[in-house]
Amino acid sequence: MLKFGATWTPEDDAVIRSEYPAGGWRAVKTLLADRTQSSIQQRACKLNIRMDREAVGQICQRNTRKYWATRT
Repeated sequence: MLKFGATWTPEDDAVIRSEYPAGGWRAVKTLLADRTQSSIQQRACKLNIRMDREAVGQICQRNTRKYWATRT
Protein backbone atom coordinates (compact mmCIF):
# COMPACT_ATOMS: atom_id res chain seq x y z
CA MET A 1 0.00 0.00 0.00
CA LEU A 2 1.33 3.42 -0.94
CA LYS A 3 1.64 6.11 1.65
CA PHE A 4 -0.55 9.18 1.46
CA GLY A 5 0.82 11.59 -1.12
CA ALA A 6 3.20 9.10 -2.75
CA THR A 7 4.89 10.64 -5.75
CA TRP A 8 3.91 9.68 -9.26
CA THR A 9 6.59 8.13 -11.43
CA PRO A 10 6.99 8.67 -15.16
CA GLU A 11 5.93 5.04 -15.58
CA ASP A 12 2.68 5.73 -13.68
CA ASP A 13 2.01 8.72 -15.92
CA ALA A 14 2.62 6.57 -19.00
CA VAL A 15 0.03 4.06 -17.80
CA ILE A 16 -2.50 6.85 -17.29
CA ARG A 17 -1.78 8.32 -20.73
CA SER A 18 -2.24 4.96 -22.44
CA GLU A 19 -5.17 3.48 -20.49
CA TYR A 20 -7.29 6.34 -19.12
CA PRO A 21 -8.72 7.69 -22.42
CA ALA A 22 -10.34 4.38 -23.37
CA GLY A 23 -11.08 2.82 -19.99
CA GLY A 24 -11.13 5.51 -17.34
CA TRP A 25 -9.92 5.02 -13.79
CA ARG A 26 -10.95 1.35 -13.71
CA ALA A 27 -8.57 0.44 -16.54
CA VAL A 28 -5.73 2.27 -14.81
CA LYS A 29 -6.58 0.73 -11.43
CA THR A 30 -6.00 -2.79 -12.81
CA LEU A 31 -2.39 -1.80 -13.57
CA LEU A 32 -1.78 0.54 -10.62
CA ALA A 33 -3.53 -1.36 -7.85
CA ASP A 34 -2.05 0.78 -5.05
CA ARG A 35 -3.66 3.98 -6.36
CA THR A 36 -7.17 5.08 -5.43
CA GLN A 37 -9.93 6.07 -7.83
CA SER A 38 -9.68 9.65 -6.68
CA SER A 39 -5.90 9.84 -7.06
CA ILE A 40 -6.06 8.40 -10.58
CA GLN A 41 -8.78 10.85 -11.63
CA GLN A 42 -6.92 13.79 -10.11
CA ARG A 43 -3.66 12.83 -11.79
CA ALA A 44 -5.38 12.42 -15.17
CA CYS A 45 -6.92 15.87 -14.72
CA LYS A 46 -3.55 17.37 -13.83
CA LEU A 47 -2.04 15.76 -16.93
CA ASN A 48 -4.99 17.12 -18.95
CA ILE A 49 -6.07 13.63 -20.01
CA ARG A 50 -9.75 12.98 -20.60
CA MET A 51 -11.79 9.94 -21.51
CA ASP A 52 -12.78 9.47 -25.14
CA ARG A 53 -16.41 10.31 -25.89
CA GLU A 54 -17.05 6.78 -27.12
CA ALA A 55 -15.71 5.28 -23.88
CA VAL A 56 -17.88 7.60 -21.79
CA GLY A 57 -20.94 6.63 -23.83
CA GLN A 58 -20.26 2.93 -23.35
CA ILE A 59 -19.87 3.33 -19.59
CA CYS A 60 -23.08 5.35 -19.37
CA GLN A 61 -24.99 2.73 -21.35
CA ARG A 62 -23.65 -0.09 -19.19
CA ASN A 63 -24.57 1.74 -15.98
CA THR A 64 -28.05 2.54 -17.28
CA ARG A 65 -28.68 -1.12 -18.15
CA LYS A 66 -27.50 -2.19 -14.67
CA TYR A 67 -29.76 0.39 -13.03
CA TRP A 68 -32.90 -0.62 -14.95
CA ALA A 69 -32.19 -4.33 -14.54
CA THR A 70 -32.56 -3.89 -10.78
CA ARG A 71 -35.84 -1.94 -11.15
CA THR A 72 -37.86 -4.59 -12.99
